[in-house]
Amino acid sequence: MRKLFLSGASAVAMMLNTSIAHAENSTGNSMGLDWYVNLFGGYSTADKTNFDFIDLAGISWDATHTWDNGFLIGGAIGTRVFDTVRAEVELSYQGIDAGNSSIIARGITNNDHGSNDAIFLLGNIWYDIDLGTPLIPYVGGGIGVAFVDQKIDIQAPGAPGGGVGTDGTDTTFAFQVGAGLKYHLTDKLALDLSYRFRGITGVDILGQVVGRNYNNQDIYTHNVLVGITYNFN
Repeated sequence: MRKLFLSGASAVAMMLNTSIAHAENSTGNSMGLDWYVNLFGGYSTADKTNFDFIDLAGISWDATHTWDNGFLIGGAIGTRVFDTVRAEVELSYQGIDAGNSSIIARGITNNDHGSNDAIFLLGNIWYDIDLGTPLIPYVGGGIGVAFVDQKIDIQAPGAPGGGVGTDGTDTTFAFQVGAGLKYHLTDKLALDLSYRFRGITGVDILGQVVGRNYNNQDIYTHNVLVGITYNFN
């Protein structure tokens, strides 16, 4: 887990450092960089998640989670490295409520209560499409790491709840791709509306009962966000 975090953080830092170096070469000095900060938040919904349920006998069963709605909030600091290309580092938080789970091979559907929470550290690259107007479409994405904290109580039909389900953390690879519209109110201030498809891959979470594990969860979410950007230069 620690090695994955260090590798992801190093990749984010390398991406930003490389982008800044390009920008410094083009401007002649670091004071010429077009730095900005962006704050955003919005609605999240998750796709059904397939995973491997490991029972007390060590047998792996095909299983699924479904999720209720959630939210995503965060911020980013970045710089313009070319006329139409921006590089940034993003720190964000996402919370998704649990819906229900199903162990396919056993044909059992359970009611779930809990959540999947994640903190993201991402390095993003965005490409602006200059239309010669205050409205600027953009596309791009990023990679990094997610720190996942999952606690889900699973209640089988006719059985008392609690004590069965997931309760653990994992650090794993994360990515996003997206597009948006940025509208410049002034030279320094802009409003933002965007869509981002975000993924957390290979999440392994321990069960509340020792020996039961919930492995290989790939959690994909769709996020509609609004934000505000302030340019320092």
